Amino acid sequence: MEAYSDDMPLCKHAPLGPGTEEGSFWHNHSSYRQELLSGKIVFALFGNASLTHLSVWRRTWLRGDVPFVFIPDAPTGPYRAFYKPLQRGHFRHHHMARTRADANMVWAVQVANLTFPNAHWVFVIDSDAFVFPASVVNATRHYDPTRSHLFALGLIRSPLRNHDTWSYCTLERQHKVNGSCYCPVCMQKPVSGMQDKPSYFLDRGRGMAHYSPPYSFAFGGTGILLSRGLLDRLPAQAWADCASRLVCGSGDLRLSICVKELQPSVHIKVISANSRFLEAANLSYNEVRANALHSNLDTNHHVRERYLQLFSERRLCPVSIHKLPPHRAELIYAASRHCTDGYSSSQTAPPSP
Repeated sequence: MEAYSDDMPLCKHAPLGPGTEEGSFWHNHSSYRQELLSGKIVFALFGNASLTHLSVWRRTWLRGDVPFVFIPDAPTGPYRAFYKPLQRGHFRHHHMARTRADANMVWAVQVANLTFPNAHWVFVIDSDAFVFPASVVNATRHYDPTRSHLFALGLIRSPLRNHDTWSYCTLERQHKVNGSCYCPVCMQKPVSGMQDKPSYFLDRGRGMAHYSPPYSFAFGGTGILLSRGLLDRLPAQAWADCASRLVCGSGDLRLSICVKELQPSVHIKVISANSRFLEAANLSYNEVRANALHSNLDTNHHVRERYLQLFSERRLCPVSIHKLPPHRAELIYAASRHCTDGYSSSQTAPPSP
């Protein structure tokens, strides 16, 4: 994706080959650190401007010079320059629009690309998720970043494809653009001296729909990985328009819709590292399903012990843990340095900072 502006351009990149198996821990710390710190992978986070999670991540998995950007949900703090006006998702299913900055996942990808224009990969994720960077490097190692790749740790079946949705889409067919039927909006022109760009608001009566809902979308809580080749192929202005016009749904749904509309040939590939880790922990079927989306290791002693046991065996590594409370971060980080920092069992990891 080129650089963005309304004049500014926007964003500009894998079967596993021989080498480390997906989900297993990194064996060469120096190789891993060099690859990570070179800026080939950039972490794009978005979330609460209070920095409750981010401040802890900066002492653990995001320590040192690991490249990242952060999009806050309020114009305060050290990252306020990246703030975008709040845009809560509109949708009848409340779980699809829980945050007050649902557009920020799309903006985070844009900011990461502009800030690190030579990055091979952008890994965008909620700021309340704990990430194992060595596993992210491992997941990308045998893929060509110049090709179009969109990876996710899980897929969500879209509730937008039910008969209820198609009913209102049918009623709104006179407002479609190229057959689109989701989230009809009206444009509000810029107000002189107050804003320099038009804004959009949901209007099912008079609005124009520009997008169609997918059958499934990449789950953003555990992270979505976009290659340089994919971002290079997304038209700058079209990406910016999608981020502005799509005022419905959660952040991960919006990102999936924008990619689908602009690069329909791209299919989401699922990285199995998280699910393989959970299955190896001998959790029940229901525990695996629940923890694949939102970890409950804080409140479930059995799940927490199984995580720690598996980390101690140093056989497998997840890519991320969604909804990890900050007060559990030091415990997980100390047990998983081979997953976060790439140390093998034959190496001695330095103490946590």
